[in-house]
Amino acid sequence: MPLMKPGSNFESFYTERHARCSYGAPGAASSYRVEALVKHPVISNRLAKGQISWLDVGCGPGIFLEAVRQRIPVNYAAGTDIAPQNLPGIDFQQCVADVDPIPFPSSTFDVVSCNHVLEHVFHTEFLLREIHRIAKPDAIFVLSVPNQAFWVNRILGVFGWSAPWATEFGTEHVTYGVPFFLRHRKGIKLMKPSGHIRAFTPKALLDLCEACGFRFAAWWRQTDDWYDMAPPGLRGVLGVLLTKM
Repeated sequence: MPLMKPGSNFESFYTERHARCSYGAPGAASSYRVEALVKHPVISNRLAKGQISWLDVGCGPGIFLEAVRQRIPVNYAAGTDIAPQNLPGIDFQQCVADVDPIPFPSSTFDVVSCNHVLEHVFHTEFLLREIHRIAKPDAIFVLSVPNQAFWVNRILGVFGWSAPWATEFGTEHVTYGVPFFLRHRKGIKLMKPSGHIRAFTPKALLDLCEACGFRFAAWWRQTDDWYDMAPPGLRGVLGVLLTKM
């Protein structure tokens, strides 16, 4: 099947919902444990080789990439996103992640991150193989997605309910299938669909990455949220570090 360019409705949806996304910002509902990430042995061993180049795929307003740059020496920082961004000091390129080739030469980056993007794209293999292409042979790939096997999702599923933060069933509301005791909570009522069209379990995510040329290196607990104080397979977010095969 040929890859098709999304229409204007698709691009408008993502631009509106993600261009000013605060995910990862201090004080936001969820935030990245960047300090723990850069101190992780998999990353710190790569840093020992000297300054690095880092690409953030689906970078949004650059919150994650800026947090990384404040903590480690990144001599070349780049980002891509479907929505236009103005990111000083970052080589930003606008592209549709699972349709356009990533606009950088092969074997360019020491580290590539892709946080909360894969669940939004249709052609997951295409995107992962593009990341594999632009990553150096000894690169680290930092990947995170929501966990369909999250312990809360498992409990809700026993009763036939859905979670408002999981795979979505429309573009207007996240409350389809959500139990009554969650549906009317203020935080849930304020949530809007963000385009979650893919759902990953730990096994499915690792199988997909292996099919696209990556091997598992370690899990990374991405958030300090109380519900993520669990074994990797039961956390709300799957954060994983991978290397190229």
